[in-house]
Amino acid sequence: MSTDLCPSMCPSTPAAAPGGAGAGSTRDDLYRNQDGAIMVIGVFIAIVLVGLLFYVSGVASACFRHERMQDAADAVALATAIGHARGMNLIVFINLVMAALVAILLALKLIELMLTALELILAAISWFVPPAAGAIPVVDRARSFVHDVHDTAKDIIDNILIGLNMAERAIAYITPAQSVLMGTTKVTENYQPTVDFAIGIPTRISLPVENDTYNVLCDRAEIVLKGLIDWATDPIPFIGKVISMAMGALLTGVKHAYCYHDQEAPSADVEITRMLPLSAAGRQCEEDKANLNPGEACSQWEQELLERHPESNGDCVDASSDRDRSALCKGTLVEARQRCQPGVEKDITSYSWSEQEVEEHVVFDTTTWSWRRTEYKYVEPPDPTTHNTSTYSDALAASQNESRDFGESELDQKSGDKGVPCQNPYIYYRDDLTPPPDDLWSEWNVQTTWEEFPGVTRPVCDKRQKAVKDVLPNGGEIPPETPDHSLPAGFNPAGYTLRYPAVKQVYGCTQKGKLQMKFPDEWSSTAGSQNDDDKVPQKVEEGVELGSEDFQIRGIAAHFGQQGPNKAERGLFHGAFDRQVAPESWVEAARIADKIAVAQAEYYFNHNGVDNADRKEWMWHMDWRARLVRFRMPGGDDNQQQNNQQQPNDMSLASLGSVAGEDLNIDIGSVDLQGAPSLDSIGELIVH
Repeated sequence: MSTDLCPSMCPSTPAAAPGGAGAGSTRDDLYRNQDGAIMVIGVFIAIVLVGLLFYVSGVASACFRHERMQDAADAVALATAIGHARGMNLIVFINLVMAALVAILLALKLIELMLTALELILAAISWFVPPAAGAIPVVDRARSFVHDVHDTAKDIIDNILIGLNMAERAIAYITPAQSVLMGTTKVTENYQPTVDFAIGIPTRISLPVENDTYNVLCDRAEIVLKGLIDWATDPIPFIGKVISMAMGALLTGVKHAYCYHDQEAPSADVEITRMLPLSAAGRQCEEDKANLNPGEACSQWEQELLERHPESNGDCVDASSDRDRSALCKGTLVEARQRCQPGVEKDITSYSWSEQEVEEHVVFDTTTWSWRRTEYKYVEPPDPTTHNTSTYSDALAASQNESRDFGESELDQKSGDKGVPCQNPYIYYRDDLTPPPDDLWSEWNVQTTWEEFPGVTRPVCDKRQKAVKDVLPNGGEIPPETPDHSLPAGFNPAGYTLRYPAVKQVYGCTQKGKLQMKFPDEWSSTAGSQNDDDKVPQKVEEGVELGSEDFQIRGIAAHFGQQGPNKAERGLFHGAFDRQVAPESWVEAARIADKIAVAQAEYYFNHNGVDNADRKEWMWHMDWRARLVRFRMPGGDDNQQQNNQQQPNDMSLASLGSVAGEDLNIDIGSVDLQGAPSLDSIGELIVH
């Protein structure tokens, strides 16, 4: 390269002094050089920021881990409480099933009682409505069928009740263990690896229930049946209430007879219609049916009612044709006039009788100076007009033809002839001078025969007065006696013929009465055990109150891993230049506390404070629920029960407390078990 270019292209460089004079000048310049000084500060600040970042990250990680552990504790406590509440609701459901089964038995007994009363009613009205006699065997077979169905159903239902009672007691012991197992399994699985395990700890190994009595089961069955009766009769105006009240009274009697052991089998009054006159067989039949044990007497009574019907001429069968039936019929006619006479018996509702015209021939006897009957007979038509009865042949055909319709239309037609034989209308007289009308019935006669006319029926009453006034001289008045006892002037020595209507026979009457149904001892012999140990429902244990320690569940979540603490310890170890630094005691205590989280929940009956606040209602409504509560140590006077009393308008809120014990003012609705979330989603429901 040419040396001419060097002055313009190369910097001038002083020549190094011999002996190193230039080297000292370079060090001074370097010492005084301030370029890059901020980098040193930046390095230290970066170190601090990195440390602060790790500190914030550690705090956040610890807070997150603590919250997750607390969530796990809450979740396992609430899940266990939900399991307990579901167990209580399941027992309630079984109680309701048991009550429904007993209601079936009570309903069958009630039907049997009603059919027994119906037999008596049909036996009474069969005199007036012969087709009803044909229904008696049908009703009796129906009653026997219901009785047999009840006995069969009882054996089955009793075994079912025993099994359900065993299931309830098993549920009471299995539910806590199952709730703890399921809660622990699900929550631990969902919250790993934050927690090593989470467990709910109930305060007792079984649900707080015990055996109730069979009487209570029957009381609930009665409520079920009354509800059904009210539902069926409510649409019927007015009479529906009457039917409901009557059925309710019968049901109460049946319930006491069938269930209660602490008293004698009671009785129930059943309104019946009895046929008068009542024979010995009829009275025995009523007594037998009052004890729900109809026997031979009832069959005899029904046969008597049939044979008491008259022949087509309105009289009894001739003794030459059927001596027994003739004697029975004639005896009935005599007693009917006495028992059915107005004013003798109370509550007489219907009569059966016959009417026929009488032809009577009378002459004036000058010896006795009075009118004397010389002939007395019933005239055309040959057969009388019957009221509310039929002939024996019709009644027999009706009783043999069981398929014959005896519905409302025929009953109305047959029983439509109301009234009372020999009854005169009540007449208001304006003054004493107004004479009574002539067309009146005579007084009731209890004699059935004439002394002067053997074999001719003496009427119960007649309208002879009008015929006498119309036909006989002087209107039937006895004239003054003549000195020679000769026939008064104007009197026909051949006599006169009178014709007038008469009530020929009274066959019977019906009487409204009450039959005291006495329930047999065998009814109660099939009910619950005296020791309440086999077919009884469950109730809440005596002395156990809502909100008490018996309903509390505590949850514990723990993490004993060493990931976080090991990293911190290694960092401190390296920061101390590999020297062992013993942590202070409070640090160890804080670390142990940070590894455990606790929570508390309870299950309770969500009563409304009015209808179902009574403890006897707690096991008959599926309203058991679960909720979180503030954590408290077991025991001590912490007023747990008082603090957990439910108010009618605020029953489903459970306040949650913070870790420090301060109120976070966060409320959640109590868990409704009908739509309760699965254990997998419980963690998402807990808020801290």
